[in-house]
Amino acid sequence: MKAKVIQNTQINNDYGYMIVESEELYASSEAGKFFMISPRINNETNSDPLINRAFAIADMLDNNRILFIYRIVGRVTTMLTSVKEGDKLNIVGALGTKFSICENKNVALVAGGVGIAPMIILGKVLRKHGNKVTLFYGGASKKDILPLDILSTSYDNLEVSTLDGTVGSKGLVTKLLLSSDEKFNNIYACGPTGMLSVLVKSVLLIDESIDIEVSMEAKMGCGIGACLGCLIPTISNDGSIVNRRCCVEGPIFDGKKIVWERLV
Repeated sequence: MKAKVIQNTQINNDYGYMIVESEELYASSEAGKFFMISPRINNETNSDPLINRAFAIADMLDNNRILFIYRIVGRVTTMLTSVKEGDKLNIVGALGTKFSICENKNVALVAGGVGIAPMIILGKVLRKHGNKVTLFYGGASKKDILPLDILSTSYDNLEVSTLDGTVGSKGLVTKLLLSSDEKFNNIYACGPTGMLSVLVKSVLLIDESIDIEVSMEAKMGCGIGACLGCLIPTISNDGSIVNRRCCVEGPIFDGKKIVWERLV
C-alpha cells in the first residue's frame, strides 16, 4: 500500500522521524503494532533492498497521519534519510499484536534508545483510559534522547537517564525505575533485549503480581510469519518452551513468559 510522506526530519546523526499519511493504514493502526516499510519511493520497480524493515507505530496524529521513529544504523535506514516530503512509500500493515490497555492504574513505561517509539502512542492511549503514566526513558547519551515535544502527550511524569550523565540521571534506565518510590500496577517496556531481561527479572524479585508487557525487537524477514526468522522462546501454559513468531504472536509479549536465558 502507498503512503504519502508528509515530513521526514533527521534529528541528529543517529535518529530521525517520519510522518506519513494514509487513511487505510491509519484505520488499522493500534498501539503496539508495526508496519513493514520499504525505502524505495514513487513506484520504483527495482528490488533493492529486497526485504522491508519493521517500524513500530510511534504515534497516531490528526488527518490520518502516522509517526515513525527510526535509528540510522544501516543501509536501509540511511536510505530513509533521503526520502522527501511528497514521496510515496510502499508500506505493509498494520501487523502484529497490540498492547493490553489497563484502566485507572499507576503505570510505568520503560524505554531504552529507539525503544521509545511504541511508548509514545501507548502512553497517550493509557492516559485516555484514566491511567497515571510515568515514562522512564534512557539512552547512552544526550543524542539518544528525542526532543521532548515529540513525547509530550505520552506521560504525566518523565524520568530520564543516560549512561554518561549528559541528560538526566547518570546510569541505567532500569535502575531509575527500580529506585522509584512509586508503586506501579503495570509496566510496559521496549528496548534492547538485555535491558528487558534485567527489567523483568528485577521486577519479579520485588513483586510477582506486577503485570509486565514488553515489545520485542527481532530481525523480521517477511513480517507475516512465513520465514520463521524472528522466533521468541516462551513458556506455554503447560510449562513447556514454545518458540513464537515475533511478527505474528508478537511483538507484544508477557514479559514473565519469555525465556530470557535463550535470548541474552
